[in-house]
Amino acid sequence: MDSNANKLNHLLFFLFMGIGLSGFARQFDFVVAQDGTGDFETVQAAIDAVPDLRKNRTTIFIKSGTYKEKLVLPSTKTNVSFIGEDVETTILTFDDYASKPNIFGENVGTSGSSAFFIYGNGFEAYNITFENSAGPVGQAVAVRVDGDRVKFENCRFLGFQDTLYPHGRGSRQYYHNCYIEGTVDFIFGWGTAYFEDCEIFCKRNGYITAASTEEGTDFGFVFKNCRITGSAEPGSVYLGRPWRPYAQTVFIDCEMGEVVHPDGWDPWGSEEKKETAFYAEYGSHGPGGATENRVEWSHQLTEDQLSQYSLSNVMGDWNPHESRQIPRDTTYNARRVFEKTRPHHPEVELASTDVPDGVVATMDEVYLALEHTPFGRRELHADIFQPEAAGSYPAVILVHGGGWRSGEKSMQWALATRLAERGFVAVCVEYQLAMEAEYPAALHNLKAAVRWLRANAETYHVNPDEVAISGSSAGGQLALLTGLTTGVVEQEGNMGYGEYSSDIQAIIDIDGLADFMAPLSLRSNRSLDSPDIEWLGGSFFEKPGIWKEASPIFWAHEQSPPILVIKSGFPRFTAGVDELTGLLEEWEIYHEVHQFEVEIHPFWLLDPYVDPTVDYMEAFLRKVFAE
Repeated sequence: MDSNANKLNHLLFFLFMGIGLSGFARQFDFVVAQDGTGDFETVQAAIDAVPDLRKNRTTIFIKSGTYKEKLVLPSTKTNVSFIGEDVETTILTFDDYASKPNIFGENVGTSGSSAFFIYGNGFEAYNITFENSAGPVGQAVAVRVDGDRVKFENCRFLGFQDTLYPHGRGSRQYYHNCYIEGTVDFIFGWGTAYFEDCEIFCKRNGYITAASTEEGTDFGFVFKNCRITGSAEPGSVYLGRPWRPYAQTVFIDCEMGEVVHPDGWDPWGSEEKKETAFYAEYGSHGPGGATENRVEWSHQLTEDQLSQYSLSNVMGDWNPHESRQIPRDTTYNARRVFEKTRPHHPEVELASTDVPDGVVATMDEVYLALEHTPFGRRELHADIFQPEAAGSYPAVILVHGGGWRSGEKSMQWALATRLAERGFVAVCVEYQLAMEAEYPAALHNLKAAVRWLRANAETYHVNPDEVAISGSSAGGQLALLTGLTTGVVEQEGNMGYGEYSSDIQAIIDIDGLADFMAPLSLRSNRSLDSPDIEWLGGSFFEKPGIWKEASPIFWAHEQSPPILVIKSGFPRFTAGVDELTGLLEEWEIYHEVHQFEVEIHPFWLLDPYVDPTVDYMEAFLRKVFAE
């Protein structure tokens, strides 16, 4: 095959098709985009469109851009989630400040200066920058929060004085992996707020907190595992001062930078507040973490007191982690495939996923824990089906399809149970889909899954020298990419178990493409919101390098593993596979190609096609692993 001619044909096809700007797939309730490609061009318009008092969650995806709007989320707009495209480039901003006159010539005041007012309960935000851009002009609030059960993950809060205002009495707020900056009293208010794994950046000398906790309230502000950093002069920033007499602020296991004042706390000129305020630390460390010089009216928590400040105890009956919303498209699953296929093919039945005798199933094992994603801690799971009899068996990792944005690992159970019955350890894996993370996250997940399996080979009776990967549809492309990048260090992803190999000894591609740039693939994905454009983060003209990098065919070489291809009657799903097998033929790499002459793409979910598919898989693997 003439590779230069092939590349030229790809480019000419793109030019002919006129593919340009990318779109965003329709997976949220509303999409906000300044360029007009979403449902709304302003964030407030999306808020206004949310039905009042809706019980289900409403997700609003906000594409990158700087949205200068004074925003209000009314109390009637409950359970609303903002999901930004990127925390650095999705910016909600306004520039009011306390002494700025309104239309009546009156100052707007501190509360009125807020760029965003949050009154609705159950609000969540991910990957967004909230800013008051007025500058160092006195009080200028970026976000005021009055609603209860409000959560921010991987967000930034930018301003100077009075940046973040947890205002609501009785409000519970959770901030995780956030960045908050300011100068004076830049976290202040009556609410109960828990800050975990956050960076608190002190821009100038001043005070981080100014709590106004009411008498009788159990908790004010709690900072857990946070970092206090900044550009302020060393020793010029106090951890807090009491805005009201019963202010409560506690720092637990926080890294204190050199900006922290040795005294730690300031009484705001009031002897009374020294008696009533509760300011405490535990486990402070770093240059500003020495506590021997802290003011005598502050406290060092004991081990017994520490448990009082757990997230569950502070938040009461609300668990912020339970409400973490990883956006998902659940439209593609085995049952729906069957219901859609049966009217046109009455001969099919949904394949059984019952675990047969002699097979042991271990479900939802955590193979990878990602500590800091836009949605907090993220665990990826695997379902393992293995022969009950003692021994050491070849392993097959099975990757589900769904256009890189939908599907679930259970869609591989029909194949896995049968493979395990025939003497293989079959591992069905979850991975990060496009709505959660673009390419190459899924590839890095799968590399980690291979390394995890080798790390646990003894537990699951796996022969670590015989590991194959199989995938269906989009999972077939991922299986090819995982196997063909064997030994490519820059494609590993550094997601754990680095001491183990992610090498693959055999690849099975079930109706999955090998080349995103092949004409057959492009012809079927002309829409700007096609799943490949979404997953790859843009069109070919926007990201040509990524399109090539994600195409398995470009990683094939003379030492590539053996490959089995199983096709349906739809050639477009295996775009580029004929060219790939041509290369394998030229390089004398063992491969097989089998095709079902039926126009059912997800045939591996349906009888009478599952058993013949497994027959092909077993015969191929027996031959490869016997050599």
